[in-house]
Amino acid sequence: MQSLITKRNITPYDLQKAIDSASKTATQTQTSLQNQLPQPQRPPAANQTQAGGAQQANQAPQTAAQGAPGAAQQPPNLTAGKAVNLTASGDAGGLTDDQEALANKQAFKEVRRSAFPMSSEQIHTFRNDLDDTQRATAADPYHAPPKPTSTSMVVNLAPGSTPPAIRLAKGFVTSLLFIDSTGAPWPIVAYDVGDPQAFNIYWNKKSNTLMIQAKTPYNYGNLAVRLQNLDTPVMLTMVPGQRVVDYRIDMRVPGMGPNAKPMVSGDDLPSGTNPILLDFLDGIPPKESKRLTVSNTYAEAWLFEDKLYVRTRFNVLSPAWLATMASADGLHVYEMQKTPLVLLARHGKATQLKVEGY
Repeated sequence: MQSLITKRNITPYDLQKAIDSASKTATQTQTSLQNQLPQPQRPPAANQTQAGGAQQANQAPQTAAQGAPGAAQQPPNLTAGKAVNLTASGDAGGLTDDQEALANKQAFKEVRRSAFPMSSEQIHTFRNDLDDTQRATAADPYHAPPKPTSTSMVVNLAPGSTPPAIRLAKGFVTSLLFIDSTGAPWPIVAYDVGDPQAFNIYWNKKSNTLMIQAKTPYNYGNLAVRLQNLDTPVMLTMVPGQRVVDYRIDMRVPGMGPNAKPMVSGDDLPSGTNPILLDFLDGIPPKESKRLTVSNTYAEAWLFEDKLYVRTRFNVLSPAWLATMASADGLHVYEMQKTPLVLLARHGKATQLKVEGY
């Protein structure tokens, strides 16, 4: 089967080589057929008669010459015997037209068999089997690709806390973005991975983003990340082989990083570890919350525990908010008292947002 596989794609060199081999085979076949031909039988009587006549004709002048002194001696006549030998030799060395056509046909079959060892049906069957084998080899054990997710995580740097777990899968890349409580990028200084043979990590040595890819299906490991001006490293657990894969995670580190955004209003320090704000920021509000109606598409609003939560990409100018949280892509969530009107700063202009449905 291996020889058939290697000959499936015929190159001009392979075809010429097959033709040369077939030509050699055809020559051998022709020689074999020639050797098998019956040799023509020479009529002995005719030969002997011709030979005897020639001998008598040669002897006659000699006798006459011997009987006549002084006469010139004639050379022997060898023309007749030589002509007979040439004719007999020519009859024994040729092939008939049918025999030559048979040899050419066999040579063509040999070239065709060497160049195309499999029939069309066999090629189709082989390709189908090869496709099934490759599909089965590359298939996921669960017969379905993992579910992609994009989420946010709050990093707890307190002693005794459980490090966040990053869900990975072989063949999928996960991006980690480190941001502070204001949503500003927190630059990475260095990182260290527990098992370099099991994970591939890329960092351009400037940004706040790490690209992680699992090399093996199930090898676990951990990752330590050092951030600029932060003494405590951020510890993470990497868990491959999951049915749900984190495509992107915003790692929210408590506090204000070196690139912290200035606060417009509210408390001096943002609520960086508020899980309720994080749920609204990820677009997964609590089940007990009530979705409210807003006057435009610039924002979303919910009522939860008698507080108003507004999710928007613009800054809230009024009323004063109680807590806020922002993502790396500029999305904000504000917690405030119930109000029918919210004033937003949209592209440098104040825009009113009416809230209804309390």
